[in-house]
Amino acid sequence: GPIPLPTAKSGQTPRRLPGEVTLNVTKDGTVIVNGQRLDDARLSAMLQRLTSMFPGQPVVLRADKATAYEHVMRVLDLCRQVDIWNVSFATAPPES
Repeated sequence: GPIPLPTAKSGQTPRRLPGEVTLNVTKDGTVIVNGQRLDDARLSAMLQRLTSMFPGQPVVLRADKATAYEHVMRVLDLCRQVDIWNVSFATAPPES
């Protein structure tokens, strides 16, 4: 049969995350990352790990137009508390 060739993916994982990390903030203030709902404690822990492994890692806050500003500020504050300053905003509806 055909000989399976090694793909680039099986090599060393780069010390850099692919693209940016998107934090989806729903209108009730729930944060969803990669399809997982995270409460503030888990989100904070995840961001902390992220910034220790990938300093300067860009983060995108994606909020629904119906999402209250206070929820967006809350998530932004969590980012700042763990020293993530490279935050941009997307105003598309969050991925559910």
